[in-house]
Amino acid sequence: MAWKTKTRKVSKSTPILASLVMLALGFAGGYQVREQRIPPPAVSVADHSIQVRFSPKKGCQDMLINALLQAKKKVEVAIFDLTSDEVAKALIQLHEKGIWVRVVADNRQSKGKNSKLSLLHRKGITVRIAKCAGVMHHKICIIDDGKGGMLTGSFNYSYGAEHKNIENLLWIRSKALAKVYQQEWQQVWQNAKPYQP
Repeated sequence: MAWKTKTRKVSKSTPILASLVMLALGFAGGYQVREQRIPPPAVSVADHSIQVRFSPKKGCQDMLINALLQAKKKVEVAIFDLTSDEVAKALIQLHEKGIWVRVVADNRQSKGKNSKLSLLHRKGITVRIAKCAGVMHHKICIIDDGKGGMLTGSFNYSYGAEHKNIENLLWIRSKALAKVYQQEWQQVWQNAKPYQP
């Protein structure tokens, strides 16, 4: 679902105080017209449970793999950087068990020498490359349409994220929140192009 956009204009006759307020609210550029994206509505997460892990070496990768291996039907991933042997093995294991695994990744990451996308592709997992003006910087994993929860945070699926970087990963079990993330994932997936090794 695409977000609606609003355009607001500030006339040159606007008092200075109002102009300062507009600047403070994010209308940078003086009298310039700026387009804003209206975010999705707030989601009540009364049905939730959340687990959190941090890195380096404080359980992010273990929690991610534990969540993945609980999948029953489907796993959808949007990830900037996927270089972890362990995460790649878990995704391949799921695919070989008949679980539908789809991965969309950043274009730049797909060309990295340690990228696991080529391996996933060779093993039969459907991989796509996001199309966008900048980078596809999501770190999203949705399990069984949210029934198994969804994972997000700063944590990339990489050696550096697990062993060197200061990162976080949330495993959120909330059908309402998973639905919002799944809509975003679908939009990125539909606009992506097939991976070419």
